[in-house]
Amino acid sequence: TLLRAVLDNVPLGLYTRDCDNQMTFFNRQSMKVLGETDVKCVNTPHPHQDSDVVAFHRTREQQVLEEGKIKDYPEEVYVDHNGNEKILHMIKVPLIDAGPKPLVLSIVEDITERHRQQKEIARANSFLSAIVQNAPIGLYARAADGHMLLRNKQCELIFGETSGKAFDSQGSLPHETPEQVHSYIEREKKLLESGKALDIPEEEYVTGSGEKKLLHMIKVPVGGAEGEPQFVVTLVEDITEKRAQERTLIETKN
Repeated sequence: TLLRAVLDNVPLGLYTRDCDNQMTFFNRQSMKVLGETDVKCVNTPHPHQDSDVVAFHRTREQQVLEEGKIKDYPEEVYVDHNGNEKILHMIKVPLIDAGPKPLVLSIVEDITERHRQQKEIARANSFLSAIVQNAPIGLYARAADGHMLLRNKQCELIFGETSGKAFDSQGSLPHETPEQVHSYIEREKKLLESGKALDIPEEEYVTGSGEKKLLHMIKVPVGGAEGEPQFVVTLVEDITEKRAQERTLIETKN
């Protein structure tokens, strides 16, 4: 029938089981997701399902029927007929008046590959974060409105602040004047408009403790998904000691 053809071709597994634990309906995708190969065996536990697993699934569906509420299981490990371990997203819907006996409709999606990709992304992000945080040069990123998005440990040494909470909503530190902050944000807004990196060979900065430092900064506008710059990444190096050594060397030569 048309309805059967539609249900067989939806990209989600669909199956129903009655209160006696008998499968009353299943579509093609559910067979694929669950790794079932023989429609005659859908009511028979496969070799990788022991009695505890079968009892668990039956008890859970009985609870769904008793409570009469839809249950969402975002992530569940499942071993299919062939012994393949999968990660499934399942939604179970109680259908009390859908037939001679109460049924539970299960909507099942294989999210194994998505789960693997998410783990890989999380691992990569953790790796990149470790590199950024332990880099020997200061690195921070600020949005166009001045909001501080990121800064690494080296920035704490350079700017003299140890807490990320030290920044206010406009990305400024307690010892920075409104005029300073305004000039920083305006400069970065112009960078975002131009889309070009800016190299600042030497700029004086006074920390919260009153220490004067000379900083070398490189500011790079970073584009968003549509090619529009969204924030500015700044690489900052404390060159105070280097400049002092250069002056000493020149004075010695003279």
